[in-house]
Amino acid sequence: MALANVAWALASNRQKVLVIDWDLEAPGLHRYFRAFLSDKELTEPESKGLIEFVRNYALLAATPPAEGERAANWYEPHAQIWKWATPLRWPRGPILNFANRGEIQFVPAGRQGPDYAERINTFDWHTLYQAHGGDRFFQSVREQAKREFDYVLIDSRTGVSDTSGICTIQMPDILVACYTYNFQSIMGASDIARRILNKRSGLAVFPVAMRVEFTETDSLIPMRKLARERFGDLVTTANHGEYFDKTEVPYYPKYSFFERLAAFEEFPNAKGSINEDVRHLAFLIAGSEMVQTPIDESRRRDVSQEFDPTLATIMRPMEAETRPVERFGARTYGIAAAAALLLAIGLSLFYLYQVPKLVLAGVKGQLFYLLLLPWALLWAGFLYTGLKGYARVTHRHFTMLFQVGGPVLIFFLVFVGGFYLIPQAHPFDLTIRPVGPHGALRNGKVDLDLGATRRIASIGSNGEATFQGIPQSFWGSTADILIEVEGYEATYRHYTINRSAIEVPVEPTRSHVTILSGTVFPVPGKQQSVEISVVGQDVKTKPDASGAFVMQVAGQEGDRIRLVVSVDGKVVYDEYQILPGPLAVRLHEAAPPGWDKIPPREAWCYQEKASATTQRWGLNSGFGAYCHYSDQNCEKARSGSSTASNCAHLTDINPTVWGGRPLPKGYFASWYRQNLTAPLSSPFPIPPGQTEQPK
Repeated sequence: MALANVAWALASNRQKVLVIDWDLEAPGLHRYFRAFLSDKELTEPESKGLIEFVRNYALLAATPPAEGERAANWYEPHAQIWKWATPLRWPRGPILNFANRGEIQFVPAGRQGPDYAERINTFDWHTLYQAHGGDRFFQSVREQAKREFDYVLIDSRTGVSDTSGICTIQMPDILVACYTYNFQSIMGASDIARRILNKRSGLAVFPVAMRVEFTETDSLIPMRKLARERFGDLVTTANHGEYFDKTEVPYYPKYSFFERLAAFEEFPNAKGSINEDVRHLAFLIAGSEMVQTPIDESRRRDVSQEFDPTLATIMRPMEAETRPVERFGARTYGIAAAAALLLAIGLSLFYLYQVPKLVLAGVKGQLFYLLLLPWALLWAGFLYTGLKGYARVTHRHFTMLFQVGGPVLIFFLVFVGGFYLIPQAHPFDLTIRPVGPHGALRNGKVDLDLGATRRIASIGSNGEATFQGIPQSFWGSTADILIEVEGYEATYRHYTINRSAIEVPVEPTRSHVTILSGTVFPVPGKQQSVEISVVGQDVKTKPDASGAFVMQVAGQEGDRIRLVVSVDGKVVYDEYQILPGPLAVRLHEAAPPGWDKIPPREAWCYQEKASATTQRWGLNSGFGAYCHYSDQNCEKARSGSSTASNCAHLTDINPTVWGGRPLPKGYFASWYRQNLTAPLSSPFPIPPGQTEQPK
């Protein structure tokens, strides 16, 4: 108690103070600082102290270096004991700081728990000194701590053990020997002080009588006398009587029950307050008067609540001793709880937004149980780790029913409640809107292929085809849609059904293009305007001087087209042709050059049959030379050597019909040369002006 209060007094006077609990056999200094510790009972795995500091050095010293030899002062970085300290913090606030300088850093005896005694009792201090250079190590601890802090206060048990010997002989510059007014305490403390002085002469010793009961004067007087006799020659001050009169700390019953700092229990300058005695002890150590400033009332209230001696705070240390050792600390549980919470929230959002798709995918059965399982486990895990972490921070102990039953209840609530997030699988209607380059199409039909089923609907006047009563299981699936409209491409398109209306763009039918070539005969004159076209297509061309033409037409091989030839605006050819050609286009009606200048009864002839030996032009052996007079309707056929019977024969074979249609006046077919030595494939008219028939 005295050391904790003196540390507070020094720190409040802008001193940097390091407090070490070296009472390893019975540590308890941390209880006076519990209001300022995050781990108030020092049971967290991350809590550490003096025994961990020493064991760490012993392990390093016993481990050979990886290569080479250690430097002579290799241990100095490991002798910085303040790195194993815990800075004191205001409850739910910043680190203690007085006038921007004063502070208290606390090195506890070690992490508390059922294994603490074993760690203390199994540590070999003798080997530390004999084999691992413990003497130089602690000397380095002492020197570095003195350079780093203004004051280092060490709480040590009075005795002759290894640990107390290190603390009281090697470490201090000032020895404060606290005792009570009874024979055992006075004799024991004075003997220890004398032994220390025998080994470290010149060490300043301040004996302090603690818990003095002034009402028992009959017993007090002889004990005072004994104490002054035993400690008188150890005190270095000149006036021993004045020293002993002032250096007595009265007995305050309120501090006998709970570990509290006096600065938070009494006003600094109140009469009869223990604070006056604390300031005097600080004066003995520091050599200067201490000024204790009042503490802010809000902070005093917060700290007092932490020191509130309720049954819960009394039982916590006892429960901590009887509970099993926790394998994880508050930080570990906190990280686990945060991770579980984030994952649980993520899965919650996933289920809220994706559960309809899961239903459509048909995972509502056994697979859906597997999907709900991790979701429920994460929420249960968050609650469990959150409770464990909260218990570690507040040092509360929840019953097994609450600590395990709560997460189990949350698990079943989430697992069962997850099914209520599933929407009912109602059928839905789907509207298909075919759209062409110029807007909606308003005729034709739509073929909807859903894989397991196929439906057809007509396109209405509103440009829509509606499919009613589609099972909910098809929502989110892929369907093949075929638009069948005349003049437009009929191609299946893939769409995901994730909305109630789908627009399907369609393109006009792309016609096949074929190169059509051919020859027109007879060749019209140069002064005539000739145009070749295809009915139903916007294509036109003209033949060249030899009658040849080439044009692109819509269609493919085997298609039939209607070819029209016009001369000077008058149709002279109108027949169906089969693609792709080439075509030999015989004009049905045309006037050969000079036709209008031929004298009456002057003939133009064409031959229907011929042979390589034919030398004459006439009606002989099946050869027919039909002579058309310009002023006749082809009702008669004549030749220079023909007979009437032959002419009658020609009439019987109906010379007025060619190609299945009547031959009006002026029609002609193939033209041949006068010397018929062979059939000719190209037209050749008899030159105009020839009046004599060939013999």
